[in-house]
Amino acid sequence: MPPTMPGGDSLCLGCGQRNRRSAQYLCRDCWYALADETRRRLNLHDDQARDRLFQLFAAIRRAVPLGEIQVTA
Repeated sequence: MPPTMPGGDSLCLGCGQRNRRSAQYLCRDCWYALADETRRRLNLHDDQARDRLFQLFAAIRRAVPLGEIQVTA
């Protein structure tokens, strides 16, 4: 479960400090720190979308720098 701030706002999974919007996992700064291709692939809504999201989570847990995270198509 993502960390939350008082009042229910969730913290960014990337930096753990900034609030993120509902239904998003990263704050704006962390989202734009991802490579363009990674962002494009994470925006796809297809049968592999969930797998790509899990790849993102796994990379964040391994402390891979955001700009180096890659997800498969």
